[in-house]
Amino acid sequence: MKKAAALFLVLALASCASVDYKLIDSTGGVAVTDQVSLKLLKMVPPEYPPDVQLAKIQGIVQVGFTVQESGDVTDILITQPTGSVLDQFAGNAVSQWKFSPYRAINGELLRLSVPITFALNSK
Repeated sequence: MKKAAALFLVLALASCASVDYKLIDSTGGVAVTDQVSLKLLKMVPPEYPPDVQLAKIQGIVQVGFTVQESGDVTDILITQPTGSVLDQFAGNAVSQWKFSPYRAINGELLRLSVPITFALNSK
């Protein structure tokens, strides 16, 4: 793959385990490269169980993955782990994501990377 693309995802996770997420990019969709544009059709937020929150485990997990032409996510790799259970929660969530179908350019599938932030809200 010649060009890795980045999709930035911010997850703000409240201590009551509610999830608020937002995709950030310049077009309002998911602009991946100058030749291919994807939309995130299904986003499953990561689990952030109360016991993990009570233990005050927080961090940012960088997750890399491939998007198949069908829009399915494969080849998930935690590229910057926290060394905690958050790594597994982030990978499990991303494995359930679904993107719009696209046509690979010159047979090259898209490889994306997202930071997933687990943070307790201070009250």
